[in-house]
Amino acid sequence: MRPEHWLFTIPLRLRSLFRWAQADQELDDELRDHLERKTEEYVAQGMTQEEAHRRVRIDLHGIEQTKEKCRDARQVNYIENFMQDFRFAVRALRRSPILSAAAIFSLGVAIGANTAFFGVMDAVLSRSLPVQEPEQLVLLSWSAQDWPKRVLRGSMGHVDQGDGGIRGYTFSYPAFERLQFAQSGLTDFFAFQTLEKAIVTGVGDSHVVQGQLISGNYFQALGLHAEAGRTIVPSDDQAGAAPVVVIGHRYGVNRFGGAIKAVGQSIDVNGVPFQIVGVAPRDFSGLTVGQSTDLFLPLSSQPLVAPAWAPPGRSLFLNQTFWWLYIMARQGPRASAELPQAKLTSAWRSSFPAEAGTGLPQLRVAPAPQGLKLLQPIIGLPLSLLMCLVLVLMVVACANIVNLLLARWVARQKEMATRLAIGASRGRLIRQLLTESIVLACLAGVLGTAVAYWSIGFLVAMLPRLDWPITLDVHVDGRVLGFNFALALGSGLLIGVLPALRSSCLDLTPALKLGTGEMPLRTGTAPKMRSARLLIAAQMCVSMVLLAAMGLFVQSLRKLHDVDVGFQKNKLLLFTVEPGQFDHRQARLVGVYERILEAVKWLPGVRAVSLSEIRPLSMSAVGQRLFAPGSVEGQSENTTFYNLVSEQFLPTVGIPIVEGRGFERADSASKSKVAIINEEARRRFFPKIEPVGQQVYFGSGPEGDAMTIVGVAGNAKYNRLTGPTPPTIYLLYNQHQEEIGTMNAEVRAAGNPISLIPDVRRAVAAVDPNLPVTNMETQVQQIDETLMLERLMAKLSAAFGAVALLLSATGLFSVVAYSVSRRQKELGIRMALGASSGSLMRSVLRQAMLPVLWGALVGLGLAVLIGSVARGLVYGVSPTDTTVLSMATAVLVLTGLLAAVIPAARLHRLDVVGALREE
Repeated sequence: MRPEHWLFTIPLRLRSLFRWAQADQELDDELRDHLERKTEEYVAQGMTQEEAHRRVRIDLHGIEQTKEKCRDARQVNYIENFMQDFRFAVRALRRSPILSAAAIFSLGVAIGANTAFFGVMDAVLSRSLPVQEPEQLVLLSWSAQDWPKRVLRGSMGHVDQGDGGIRGYTFSYPAFERLQFAQSGLTDFFAFQTLEKAIVTGVGDSHVVQGQLISGNYFQALGLHAEAGRTIVPSDDQAGAAPVVVIGHRYGVNRFGGAIKAVGQSIDVNGVPFQIVGVAPRDFSGLTVGQSTDLFLPLSSQPLVAPAWAPPGRSLFLNQTFWWLYIMARQGPRASAELPQAKLTSAWRSSFPAEAGTGLPQLRVAPAPQGLKLLQPIIGLPLSLLMCLVLVLMVVACANIVNLLLARWVARQKEMATRLAIGASRGRLIRQLLTESIVLACLAGVLGTAVAYWSIGFLVAMLPRLDWPITLDVHVDGRVLGFNFALALGSGLLIGVLPALRSSCLDLTPALKLGTGEMPLRTGTAPKMRSARLLIAAQMCVSMVLLAAMGLFVQSLRKLHDVDVGFQKNKLLLFTVEPGQFDHRQARLVGVYERILEAVKWLPGVRAVSLSEIRPLSMSAVGQRLFAPGSVEGQSENTTFYNLVSEQFLPTVGIPIVEGRGFERADSASKSKVAIINEEARRRFFPKIEPVGQQVYFGSGPEGDAMTIVGVAGNAKYNRLTGPTPPTIYLLYNQHQEEIGTMNAEVRAAGNPISLIPDVRRAVAAVDPNLPVTNMETQVQQIDETLMLERLMAKLSAAFGAVALLLSATGLFSVVAYSVSRRQKELGIRMALGASSGSLMRSVLRQAMLPVLWGALVGLGLAVLIGSVARGLVYGVSPTDTTVLSMATAVLVLTGLLAAVIPAARLHRLDVVGALREE
């Protein structure tokens, strides 16, 4: 078709589409004029008026048929037909408001839950960094079969260890310099490392933030510009440069009231003054998913803010064997990550010491559009499992809607048969029914968007707490809305296929004999209603599995709460003192901690106070090999956990002494180091001799300072509730001053420990106002945090089970209610012939409860099978626990019975005379 023809036809087609009434009126006028002129011609040839008029109609092959051909010639009939189907679908939904509302609610909740989970999983697993061309970013790493001791003497950062060997992600600073100048095809190399728990003073109260040390080209390589001020540039990352810092947008708003107000101000980071030169972009919070970076400092400031990172007398910028920097770079849009590895490996190994030898690690280059993935391996699998449960919930909802649509289709058989009888094609009928289901699903998608908007924040808040607070920027954006639309459209097609296909197999003769809206007799529709019963049974089966899973997870959580921790967890307040890089080290730091103990001890409501390096049940642990008389060198069981504590730790937390004595004040002043072991350590290391008075050593032999055992304490859970109590040794912290750093305090309260928080903060501030107090919570709250994953599974399985049960009950209620309302004539005839309302009600309930019972029975078997596979996810509960399974069965059956009884009870109010008069 020539372009000038398109210029003529497109406006006409748009006019036919948007001004169809005017176009149809013009078509009527043109046909009328044509009829009049042809009639006059035939009259002039000698025909009568009636004969001429009849002859013209015969020539046109029907006026309405001619109109349809003209409309088809406009090539907008598909859109017009869709608009007709859409308007009819809306009217059909309005004719059955209760059924439509139940369907929209059921599907909307399921779509909303899936959309919310997609939003969280997208943010955790697949969302690219908000930087320029993130698909070009690559992350450097290395791999080796064994630990490369000849070239790696110390490291910081993430290391993966498994059967396939070791995978590390950090490099030395000399290696970073060599890689920058390697001719590898990669550009814009930049390095960074996390500065955890940086202490900031000079702006409000002393507080701990998350920082990051970055190379001078960090922001330029990422293509980022400051929201206010400027970013860090290479000249800032030089020895002797003025200390500058770029702060995160959220930190600037929270601490300074806005980004612009923060620029130019000064803050102290770990006791060192820094000038704020800029604020990072609003949507950028660092390169690690789930971590929000508050401060960006140059790498050159490491000796100022983190001098403890470097080995004594060594500089990290000259040390070839201390690997501490994450390195990223950019590659061309068509380059392969495999190409530069050989040249980069050669440049990297040139930074190794001369005596490195052979068998060196291999350098790897991998695409990293999402940045550094530390959160994904931890919560990726639980989120994927929960996403599978949400998809199961979606299947339940779709089955629910299909059931409702099948029930309505049975009542609409005469309507469908009439349409087919007067000439509608089966394809046209299928398209109409699919349009109805898609309109219903789109309305459910709108409701699902609201559900997702409300529940995304709830899901993020329920994520388990790790070593750092998880910060995810999850919101309903274009990707989430696109998933919502695709899910709504797909579910609309899915739920409409079966009713639409049923309409194409309709037997016209019996269907046309039905009254308007009348349900066919049961004997004639038993095969056709079999699908509805199977769907109800499938819904109940899935609900049974989810209810059983809910019971197992809830029972497991209750068992974990009832675990004997070995100490008195109630009325115990915990808090952490962060000395950071201040001049609080060794002997002076011991004095600071002693003054804190003395200040807190005399507060009203405090019974006792103590210190420990590892707070009880904090998911943290420190272990070393322990050499003791009778131990066998090389055995893994000689590894023991240890904890540096003050002398009042055991009585404060409530761990009893079962042999010997506890720590005493005189032990702190003594040069002879003392220790207390727990009962498990006694069983493992001293099975046949008395442990009190024995000496033990850290290491594989009698090397270093000996530690004399003065007592045996009762077994107490060390770092986690599950699993056996590990062998543990308690040491006095002031006898091991070289290891003192961050310490935790335990305060035994006479009443509610929460009420002590303000007084404790003031007492610590009186000792040193620059000491931040963090993680202040009760021991019960601490235990709850260790159970975040189990609590997440319990809460979400309970939510899924409740929603699945609600959807199944809603579907059963709607089907029974619709069936009763459409069978009123049949039921009225039966009552007129002598059947009682009670017998009819029992008949309806029998039909409704049969698929419920079958679904419960099959679901019970599946629950036992799935529970045996997932046995490792629960604690102290058997997958065949009779209490859990019987409760789940009872809840399912009673809920199904209630959902069927309510609509069936309408039979007691049935007007027999009115039902018989219905046409």
